Amino acid sequence: MQKCLLVILSLMIYMETTAQKKAVSDSTTYKKHSMLALPVVYYSPETKFAFGALAYNLFKPHPLDSLAQTSYVRTAFIYTLNNQYLLEVDNQIFFRDDRRRMKNYFLLRSYPDSFYGIGQDIVPEEDRDLIKFFDLTFRSSYLFQLFDNMYLGARYQYYDAMDIEKPEENLLDTNDHLGKDGYRTSGLGIAFQWDTRNNILNASSGYFIELESEHNFKAIGSTYRYDWMRLDMRYYKRVNKSGVVATQFRGDFTSGDVPFESLAKLGDSRIMRGYFKGKYRDKVVMATQVEYRQHVWRRFGLVGFVGAGNIAPALDQFSTDQLKYNYGGGVRFMVKKKEELNIRIDYGIGNDDNSGFYVEISEAF
Repeated sequence: MQKCLLVILSLMIYMETTAQKKAVSDSTTYKKHSMLALPVVYYSPETKFAFGALAYNLFKPHPLDSLAQTSYVRTAFIYTLNNQYLLEVDNQIFFRDDRRRMKNYFLLRSYPDSFYGIGQDIVPEEDRDLIKFFDLTFRSSYLFQLFDNMYLGARYQYYDAMDIEKPEENLLDTNDHLGKDGYRTSGLGIAFQWDTRNNILNASSGYFIELESEHNFKAIGSTYRYDWMRLDMRYYKRVNKSGVVATQFRGDFTSGDVPFESLAKLGDSRIMRGYFKGKYRDKVVMATQVEYRQHVWRRFGLVGFVGAGNIAPALDQFSTDQLKYNYGGGVRFMVKKKEELNIRIDYGIGNDDNSGFYVEISEAF
């Protein structure tokens, strides 16, 4: 997160709309959709004032289905006074009886990004490159139930980086990094899930194991040939009436001719909070975290978290030398009691003066 970044997000002012559906002969009414929307305002030297909204739409394709988890669509839109914009949409859809699952992500942005280099030896903050580009990301996976709690399916990903603007002297050109003048990736792969969580929006028991792969090659439109894989493992346990311990391991692994913006990145709003996403990037990133979640009073709760992670040019070169640590805490405000959906405000601290402030809807993991 930028040093001058200020985020103002109102907890107490939100909009909730519901669309209802009548069902069964006793005239009982069921909610089909439930919407939560929050305003977002911030300032940074690169964007000037920026404003937008973050919205969550909760629903079930079949309202009377007791087996499927609650589906959601998350939408974020940001516009800045420098005529920059960002539109992000992601969703998870759980079909009847949870026999099929679909997950999609879409990002369209014309937005500045910071580049510090690749690997452990990054440049200082004052020497980073501010890169402006227009890019589009789309990925989708569709899974079928194999056994209880186990799913297998296919995944597709498309990315296009265009109109890259760099300083006259910059790290991308100096080091001749792949993709420095723009590129396209197109990849096919598989997706696997083993999921026993009691609530995907705010789990208090169960585990989640997800393995996704992606193979980018020129025959389907990719500029470069490379492979990507992510392993995500989580475990949740209630330790007392109002406290939950959540643990996660996440590893991103790439190989081949990986362009600079598609490398594995350490840090974001979900894991290794406190590190600017992409400040550390390489072909391999592995990180783990533990979080304690405590309900305090009525709709309010507190969390504390610690984590560690690192980057490497290859899996067999991963080391705990120069390990990155993070710790922090946050506040929770429950806005949807039935789904146990929280607004979260987190502050994370890392090594070497890295820190970040995050406001989101739903838990980090």
